[in-house]
Amino acid sequence: MDETFTLAFFTPETASVIVAFRIIAVPFLAAVFPEV
Repeated sequence: MDETFTLAFFTPETASVIVAFRIIAVPFLAAVFPEV
């Protein structure tokens, strides 16, 4: 998803949660799906 759209659509608090989730989820997904 586009970063600008995310920050504009959600509140700063929600955006912070999304960023934190993505920081955790991206390496996790990379480990689960190494071909992606």
